[in-house]
Amino acid sequence: QIQSDGSSGKITNNVGNLEITQGTDDGDIIFKSDDGSGGVTEYLRLDGSTEQNVVSKNMRFEDSIQAQFGAGTDLRIYHDSSDSYISDTGTGGLYIKGSNFVTIQSTGGYFEVDVSDNSLKHADNTKAKYGTGNDLEIYHDGSNSYVDQVGTGDLIIRTSGTGDDVFIRALDDIFIQPKNGEAGVSVLSDGAVELYYDGNKKFETTSSGVAVTGGMTLSGNV
Repeated sequence: QIQSDGSSGKITNNVGNLEITQGTDDGDIIFKSDDGSGGVTEYLRLDGSTEQNVVSKNMRFEDSIQAQFGAGTDLRIYHDSSDSYISDTGTGGLYIKGSNFVTIQSTGGYFEVDVSDNSLKHADNTKAKYGTGNDLEIYHDGSNSYVDQVGTGDLIIRTSGTGDDVFIRALDDIFIQPKNGEAGVSVLSDGAVELYYDGNKKFETTSSGVAVTGGMTLSGNV
């Protein structure tokens, strides 16, 4: 049935399926509607020449309504009125690919996978956190870089024990603090190396040798 009830037009099918077929070679099926500004514009086109569906306006899915992909609905994208999900529920893994870089961003910052130099980049004050209790934090605050052990246990820097070396590098100074704000080891760029006991400097290298504050206990000859 094709009819108008005086206020709306209707196409109603009461038996079997409803088929709309475009038989012209490379022809399209085009859905148009009012554009909210007094005109008519295309919203959806089934493009026969490119074998694609072309969506020209935003497509909204209501809460908990999924956009599903794959014969087994393996990938699902939806919002449940509280949170948003990209869910891999079927065969295989979930790949997020970018030809140049991939950026994952929130209101507080972002991190970026840059394929040009094979790096994982974090914005200022965006922390990489490790451990169930977020015990280890690595970040840059716009001025300085930090490796913070803020949770359970100690901070241990080590190699496999097969004779390899450990390199800690910086363009400026390096400060190792046994706890927040307390000096431990300071390596100053083009300057001294300083050693502290409980926040008090006891040993430092100088341009002519070394300087010691306090006494020295030696087990051998000088």
